[in-house]
Formats: sequence, structure tokens, C-alpha cells
Amino acid sequence: MKPHHILILFLPILILSSFFIENKPFDIQLHDFYIVMKYKHILMAISVIFLFYWFLYHFSYKKLFSKSLVWTHIVLIIFSVTFCLYLLYITNGQGFPKNYYVWTNIEVEKYTSSFWAYFVLSILFFAFTPFIYIINLVLGLFVKTKK
Repeated sequence: MKPHHILILFLPILILSSFFIENKPFDIQLHDFYIVMKYKHILMAISVIFLFYWFLYHFSYKKLFSKSLVWTHIVLIIFSVTFCLYLLYITNGQGFPKNYYVWTNIEVEKYTSSFWAYFVLSILFFAFTPFIYIINLVLGLFVKTKK
């Protein structure tokens, strides 16, 4: 079994869970920027991203340089998405903990800052994983063709 087929195994799970999840909105407020999405749409978007990566790997697998880079990329994608969805789940559908710049309650500030740190870290992992694929493909095209 090729490593990128793991992404296809996650597709039915994500799509089916998007039909059974509550239809609650998820909102992010960053200063003057406000995003409202439903959890169903988040899961469907992740499914599309997984399908896109599967197509990339399916058609370029023989040109890639290293199988270990493929595994690294797949594991980082799945880990970052799973961790991000877990953080959304533990907030009980409330989205991010609200922080209205009240600096008197230290416990709320600690929870909010650590939540943001973990969430941003998982998003950054997910955002930088395409570079692993690009490096793997470029090395595969240039190094394998010279051999």
C-alpha cells in the first residue's frame, strides 16, 4: 500500500462526520476581521484538500525522490488536521474562547493564549507541509533523472 492511500481512507470518515455533526457556526474574530463558518463546511474543505493531495501523489508518485518524505508529509497533514479538529471539538462548538481584553482574569488569559498557540501551531504545520511535497518532487525530478 502506498502512503498516500491513507488520505483516501480519511475521506469517508470526514464526509460522513460532516453529515452527522451539529450545524453550529464557528467564528473567529481577529481585531476588525470576522469569519463565520459551519463545521460541516470545514470538514468538507478538509476532504477536498485530502483528495487534492491524493491526486498529486497518485500522478507523481514515481517521480518523487524519497518515500520517507512522502510519509513525513502525510503524517504531518493528518496530525495537524486531527489536532486542529480536536481543538475545535474541546471548545464544545463555541469556536475560539472569547477574549475581550479583560486583563483581570489571569486563568482565562492563560487558557486563551495556550489555545491560540496550539491552534496556530497546527495551522502552521498544515500550511508548511506543501513545501515537503515540492522539495520531494524537485529532488526527484533533478536527482533521479541524472542517475
